[in-house]
Amino acid sequence: MTCGTDNSFTELYQTEADCAAALYCAKWPEGFRCPRCGHHSAYTLQTRRLPLYECTACHRQTSLTAGTVMEGSRTPLLKWFFAIYSICHSSASINAIKLAGLIQVTYKTAWLILHKLRHAITTAESQIRLSNVVRVDCSRFYSLYNVKHQNHRVLLAAQTSTGDHIVQFKSEPVPAAGETQFPYLQTAYVQPDVKQFVHRYIDPSATVINGGHQLVYQLRFWPLRQVLKQASSTLNDAYHGLGTKYLHAYLNEYAFRINAVEREELPAPTLISYCSRVPVITYPQLIGKERAPSLRVYNVMQATA
Repeated sequence: MTCGTDNSFTELYQTEADCAAALYCAKWPEGFRCPRCGHHSAYTLQTRRLPLYECTACHRQTSLTAGTVMEGSRTPLLKWFFAIYSICHSSASINAIKLAGLIQVTYKTAWLILHKLRHAITTAESQIRLSNVVRVDCSRFYSLYNVKHQNHRVLLAAQTSTGDHIVQFKSEPVPAAGETQFPYLQTAYVQPDVKQFVHRYIDPSATVINGGHQLVYQLRFWPLRQVLKQASSTLNDAYHGLGTKYLHAYLNEYAFRINAVEREELPAPTLISYCSRVPVITYPQLIGKERAPSLRVYNVMQATA
């Protein structure tokens, strides 16, 4: 399965059955495995929009979307896959208004689909740690159209190769200390927790430059700051200003497109694989009314046997 050209989506996914087959392969790359007893054989029940699989040993019925970010969604898989393709192959990020028009759903549905996809990206990519030589820095994300939150401090880390080429990078916004009457000073005096950032995203065996308790100004890494500057431009063009609440998710989406290519992966199949293994996050969890699931529920990087 490839998604490398502009017209490959319509070539690969013309029907709901095409999408179901792709999701099946991503969820069970070695064939069906019962989530209860681990048996490999199942009957296929075609009484619903999407097939159910009944284990021939314990007779547990399992939905194709159970345990995925699509679980419980009434939106057709074809529209989900179009959203995946749009995130992975757009020259710039796609916003919910544009996606809603393209796949003919409400704004809220499009917003929820995109944030669930970003949740899958964040969960899976959090388990890929930077290694070898890693440069750490801190810079600012400028939200040009948001008067209340004009800029945000962001911790940055980049795995580099010969010539300081960035192989992979991670980012994490620095939490604000609190609201002030001067928005541009909101995070001016917050000391970023560099040690915890390094612990979360960098392999212990890596050689870390500028990863101490406090960042050294003289060790700033301009190529990494340039990446954040480009991210600011791209995300501002797409969303016309971002607040602090979802900035991390948007930055993770931006980084995923670049990191996947650097890993020589095709972004769309990779994201389909992530979606097949990351549990669903609900709307109340996304907006903060309920506790969100841990990013490390289980190892989503390992194929479900």
